[in-house]
Amino acid sequence: MTDSREKERFTVWFPMKIQPEEDTEAVAVSRNVSGKGVLMASARELETGKPIRVTFRLGGVEEPERTVEGRIVRSEPNSDDPDGLWPYRVAVQFEEPLEDLEAVLRDLAGKQPF
Repeated sequence: MTDSREKERFTVWFPMKIQPEEDTEAVAVSRNVSGKGVLMASARELETGKPIRVTFRLGGVEEPERTVEGRIVRSEPNSDDPDGLWPYRVAVQFEEPLEDLEAVLRDLAGKQPF
């Protein structure tokens, strides 16, 4: 059995805009990210299997926003924050891997204080 997580994952926290197909935009916070997908904390439960658009900015306001299409592969209660702002964990697999993202994530992960 092969692990589908063939890309390195980075624990980085940044705000994200998410928009499930045919739904209103919402806000989420990344938990860990790779060039193939993201695990995020969300204020709302999202349906597994549905397409989603994820927009985020890395490295500060001088960097351009990135928008990527993906599919929700997991949505579950967030045991770390069940009654807080982010009661759900949502995993999204990007439709196309973001090959250039790994170097930026590695740099960002090295600068975060945890």
